[in-house]
Amino acid sequence: LPRLAQPLLDRLATQTGCSCSVVVSDGDDLVVIARSAPPQVSQRTMVHGMYLGARMPLHATSTGKLVLASWERDAVDAWLARRDASGTSRPLARLTPHTQTDPRKLRAEIARIRKAGHCLSSEQHELGVHALAVPLDDAHGRMHAALNAIAPLRLHTPQQRLRDMLPLLQEASRELRPLL
Repeated sequence: LPRLAQPLLDRLATQTGCSCSVVVSDGDDLVVIARSAPPQVSQRTMVHGMYLGARMPLHATSTGKLVLASWERDAVDAWLARRDASGTSRPLARLTPHTQTDPRKLRAEIARIRKAGHCLSSEQHELGVHALAVPLDDAHGRMHAALNAIAPLRLHTPQQRLRDMLPLLQEASRELRPLL
C-alpha cells in the first residue's frame, strides 16, 4: 500500500499545498505508512508526529475517528468501555484543549462521521491545524486505510477545507480502490 499510495500523496501534496498521509490501524493505534509534504514545506515543519511509522491515538485524529466510524457500534462501545476512568486500558488522552475525551460526545461524533463518510478535525491532535480524512476502501467497501490532508488553520476555514479538499481526497480514494 505505501508504494501504491506514494505517487498519489505526492500529487495531492503538490495540488493542495497540504501535508498528506496514509495510515492503517494497528490495535488501539494508527500507524503512518506513507506521507508527503508540498514542495515548499520542509520535513522539519511537517505536522508533529506524522513521520513514517509514527503511532497515534484513534480518538484524537481525523483518520482515527474515521477508523472508529468503520467499526461496528458494539466494537466502538467495547473500545470506549476499556477507556473509562476505572478501565484497565489507556484512558482517552487529551492532547490539546480541543481533544474529545468524553465517551458520550465521541460516540456522537463517530456517528456523524459514519454518516458523512469523511472526518474533519480541528486542533484535536495538534494545535493550529485542520485535518480532513477519507477512507481507503476496497471494491467490497471494506476500509483498509485512511487518507488525510493536513494544513495550518491560517490557510483554510473548515468550510473551505470541505469545499476545496474533500473532492480531491475522494477522487484519490477512488483511484486507489481497485488496487486494494
